[in-house]
Amino acid sequence: MAKAEMKLTDYTLNLTLNQNEAETLLIILGKIGGTPTTTRRRFADAMRKALNTAGVGIVIAKTNSSAHDSIYFDDEVVNG
Repeated sequence: MAKAEMKLTDYTLNLTLNQNEAETLLIILGKIGGTPTTTRRRFADAMRKALNTAGVGIVIAKTNSSAHDSIYFDDEVVNG
C-alpha cells in the first residue's frame, strides 16, 4: 500500500510504493506530454528517472488508450 510522508520545512515528499504501485506510476508518468523544459512534464520526467534509478523497469501494460491519449500540461510558472 502506498504511503506518503511530507516534511513541510523543505517541501520534500517521500513516497513508499510496492512494486505494482511503482510500475503503475511509471506507466502513468509515461503518458505525460508537453514540452520537457517549460511544462510540468519536466517533473514527470524527473520522477520517471528516479523510479528507473530505484530499479523500477519498463512495464508493458495492456491499455484501452490510443497513441494520442496523453496528459498534457500547458506552459505555466511553477516552483522548481
